Amino acid sequence: GNIYSFLGAPEPIYKDVAPTGEVSPQPIRYTVENPGANWFANEFSDETWSSGTSPLSSELNNWVTRDVWVRKYFEGTAGSNITKLMLRLRHDDDVEIYLNGESVYSCGPCYKGGYDNFPLSDVFKNKIKPGKNLLAFHCTNTGGAGFIYAGLVNEEPSSRVSKAKQARIEVTATQTKYDLICG
Repeated sequence: GNIYSFLGAPEPIYKDVAPTGEVSPQPIRYTVENPGANWFANEFSDETWSSGTSPLSSELNNWVTRDVWVRKYFEGTAGSNITKLMLRLRHDDDVEIYLNGESVYSCGPCYKGGYDNFPLSDVFKNKIKPGKNLLAFHCTNTGGAGFIYAGLVNEEPSSRVSKAKQARIEVTATQTKYDLICG
């Protein structure tokens, strides 16, 4: 049979484009020394940077300085395979994010203790090319714990759940009755 929803919208499905590291550690290149201009550009050489895994966090003891610059490479597919590109982010404190050398998000002073998904313009989904792509980010810890989880996800509509249509509603002092049309 079919599944129908009558309260709210069906939950979207998120598929990793560039994983954050929240499920399993992801390979990264990083430095805690200011790398200078254009550190986020695809052409920039990060050969002298440290190798590690994301996420980076003072709680995981793999980031204890004020600043960290990170370059995460991921394999892309053509932008037409992406329905709705979202930046998946959890950070403490200030952050700037670049996709293939172009700024997609910046926030400061700020922090996000939990994960948020930020929709990105279709212009950016078209920046993802088949093969090697780069997500670069800089995070500044202004005090207390510091952490940075950054990635990209594709929001896909839930195809398993259809929305029921409300045909009638009857409200009384002790109950509410709905007639719904499914299918």
